[in-house]
Amino acid sequence: MDSGISPAAEVISAPLFDIGCMASDTVLADTALLRDGVECELALRIDHPLPFGGCTRDDVMAAMGAVMPAFELLCSRLPARFASPREHIVADCMGHGAVVLGAPLRDWRTLEFDKLRVTLWADDAPVADKQGGNPFGDPLLAVALLANHLARRGQALAAGTFVLAGSHTGVHRARPGERLRCVFEGIGEVALNLREAAPTTSEEQTHAGR
Repeated sequence: MDSGISPAAEVISAPLFDIGCMASDTVLADTALLRDGVECELALRIDHPLPFGGCTRDDVMAAMGAVMPAFELLCSRLPARFASPREHIVADCMGHGAVVLGAPLRDWRTLEFDKLRVTLWADDAPVADKQGGNPFGDPLLAVALLANHLARRGQALAAGTFVLAGSHTGVHRARPGERLRCVFEGIGEVALNLREAAPTTSEEQTHAGR
């Protein structure tokens, strides 16, 4: 589930799909999935049911099982992209193209989520280095707000769901050939390769040389 705040300070959300989830350090074959950029986010995994309405940050603390560093790849399908009406952006899954997930951290309870340092690297060059930066302040609060937003619509965050709780770095316009690496201090890192995989000798080429 992807969550965010509209310009009118309303919570907006859209589903993420399993088919669009990739592991860290993958080589991305379809770079159109990030034609509108890439964001560094935290993926918060919900392992236990949340209250149906009236959800608080403490409820999220009790229900959350792990946190993962993540890249969200942005790929709007709308003619006006992110300048489109809000309801169109929501229908377009908020321009979500795919998500790349790092390893889950289960020992997260002592972290100060509103003060985390995050660094984004493109190859060996840092392109973003921020303290905090989440639009909600505390991403756990984002999950509570999302749970209440969904409850008003008769929906719930099921156990096993993870929530992308907003960008910590803003949008990076990646270039072909880059290797992106995002480090959340105290949590871990996630990487994405935009370089083409090394070519392999095909069956036809092998036979042609005999």
